[in-house]
Amino acid sequence: IFDLFLPAADNENKISDAPPANNIEVDVKDRPGLFFNEKTGQPLRLAVNNNNLSIAGGGPLMALSSDRFKNRNTSTSFLSGSDFELQFVSADRFEIKTKEGEVTSYYRAKAYTPTEADLRAFAGQYESNEMGSVLEMVPEKNGLQMQFYRNPAKVIQLSPVDTDTFMLGMMTVRFQRDKNGKVTGYLYSNPVVRNIPFTKLK
Repeated sequence: IFDLFLPAADNENKISDAPPANNIEVDVKDRPGLFFNEKTGQPLRLAVNNNNLSIAGGGPLMALSSDRFKNRNTSTSFLSGSDFELQFVSADRFEIKTKEGEVTSYYRAKAYTPTEADLRAFAGQYESNEMGSVLEMVPEKNGLQMQFYRNPAKVIQLSPVDTDTFMLGMMTVRFQRDKNGKVTGYLYSNPVVRNIPFTKLK
């Protein structure tokens, strides 16, 4: 179960340093960062290597203009190996359009520094009927500690990355609230599973 929550890193998630051939020179210093899929909440990281924009798990991008980029090589771990273009529609949003016409929108994560009261609101035990497990969230000074209820020696340190959202690597915990703002559970995702619901018990 622990391996499923925190799968081992693999080479496909590393960003290549090799610049793509025939790449035009554009300023990409403000482009990198953490982004989220607007529909699924899945994270995507953009990075800059040797003044070339790259996608974690998707490889280096070839600049077509200052705001349009194309994947140089396909990757089976990203969009099932599709050819695609990435276009920024603003400084904090972009769209990825595949050759087949599928469009996916992403928004940039906003800096989030939860207060002690915020962290206390996340504290408690959470259960997933789908995974048959109970986890406990324990507030820490700079984030949350995820503990396995039946095996407290197994601990995962989570850091805040966006409103009500915490991560470790590409593992994501996105808390949910009711209409009154009370925390009721969270959605758990990693590179293996997506949006597994956990309900707050106490």
